[in-house]
Amino acid sequence: MEDGKRIILSVPDELYKEIEELNINITDVALSALLKTVKIKKTQADLKKGYEEMAEINSGLAETGLEAENEALEIQEQYLRNDLTESE
Repeated sequence: MEDGKRIILSVPDELYKEIEELNINITDVALSALLKTVKIKKTQADLKKGYEEMAEINSGLAETGLEAENEALEIQEQYLRNDLTESE
């Protein structure tokens, strides 16, 4: 075995009996499960970071859109006011 840390794993007696009956290499299974778990956790962390970055971008875009909409509304109101004062 490579240099590394030793982990002691306790399993229920019934599960241990099944592992022995099926001749399962517990070290290989545990390592595989740990590697998959680490990969999943890293992916989740990357996704979280990505979603947080997109939230900031989307918020900025929404704010820009709102500003443009407010500006268009203001221009429209000015146009209507001018149209009303000219018709009087």
